[in-house]
Amino acid sequence: MALVESLRRLAALPESTRQVVIAQLDHRLRPDSLGDVVHVMSYAMRHNLTSRHATEDIAKRARDERISVEEAGRNARYELFTQMAEEFGASYVLTAHTQNDQVETVMMRILRGTGRAGLAGIPAARDIFVRPLLGVTHTQTVDYCRMHGVEFIEDPTNADTKYFRNRVRHEILPELRAIFPAIYQALLRIAANSRRDQASFAAAMEEWHRRCVVADGEQALTIRIAGFGPFDDETAARFMRDVCNRHGWSHDLGSTHYKRLVELLRDDRTGSSADMPGFSARREHDALVLRRAQFACKPLLEAHQLVIPGKMHVGGKWILDSDYVPVEDARRAIAAGEAGNDVAYFDADALGAPLVVSAPRPGDRMRPLGMTGHKKLSDLFIDRKVPRRFREWAILIKKDETIHWVLGLGTSEESRIQPGTKRALRLRVTPA
Repeated sequence: MALVESLRRLAALPESTRQVVIAQLDHRLRPDSLGDVVHVMSYAMRHNLTSRHATEDIAKRARDERISVEEAGRNARYELFTQMAEEFGASYVLTAHTQNDQVETVMMRILRGTGRAGLAGIPAARDIFVRPLLGVTHTQTVDYCRMHGVEFIEDPTNADTKYFRNRVRHEILPELRAIFPAIYQALLRIAANSRRDQASFAAAMEEWHRRCVVADGEQALTIRIAGFGPFDDETAARFMRDVCNRHGWSHDLGSTHYKRLVELLRDDRTGSSADMPGFSARREHDALVLRRAQFACKPLLEAHQLVIPGKMHVGGKWILDSDYVPVEDARRAIAAGEAGNDVAYFDADALGAPLVVSAPRPGDRMRPLGMTGHKKLSDLFIDRKVPRRFREWAILIKKDETIHWVLGLGTSEESRIQPGTKRALRLRVTPA
């Protein structure tokens, strides 16, 4: 409300040519959330402003997508903002993140073990999204509203400490502030220093990329080794990540892959190589050459029984690692978003035994996570835009005819971790 009031006043100035449009999403997380919509719409009507709102069951979206409520809400909001920006031909989308949001974000990322880029916090601007209140505290926005007689609503869910941000806001930061009163200023300095580092890195990256990276169409990249001399391994990995992102080679790459690419850069032996998801990397004299792979791995000609716990080579390219883990560890990993293309957690008793590793067969079906019915693998491949030439190279984890995991594609609803799960099985795949 402080943001929209200040924008309304700026737009009313005689020299202004700006139009203000209010976008609002009802997350339906509270029975009385419709009152928030009515409040904003009433404000817009009083001041002759265009206002649009949408509604979505965010809790359901979070369950369906197996993500946190906070992430589901953020995704839905930015989808709405982007849609409205296109509809109105907007120059900018302004959001009301404050200095408090910045401090909380940096603290949350530190607790999660972020890298240097994450320490930069919330950017003041990215694309059309601008956050003009990042230098303003929450208290100042409240004072502004009261000074101008603008009514506002305190969302009661902001006090619910089951959400990570609220625990940081109401418990962790106050405890730290009692010990170290300047904690807010320290976290803001960390963010500012990280942003300066990011800006320097971006400038250096442009120069280095111009001198050291040569693209051969979409099939190969040549990276001259000499450019990496002054850099430590972490900086070199950041450069490799940037190169792969720029040229569309980053699909399914993680920190382990970038670390391996840096190892090849440091390796003096011509001919040393590594297979990555979708391409191979080879040291050739004074350069590292990346070449697209025709196939990601060899097709499995026969099924193999999975020994648990244990490791096995799969398709000539992968190592499949299986072990039992505490159920609470599995729940935490899933909640933190650590389950994905290369690691999955299952209810061990729902899986049963023996499990086999096999290639797909015509007519194979599975019940994807979050769905009530079964679906043909061929349809799943189409939905996920998996090229036809890669489909027979897929790897399945099965019990009898029931498919529980298609590596890189998804897990089954039939063996997911449930409230009553007693034993958890973790399956993890890494490049051989």
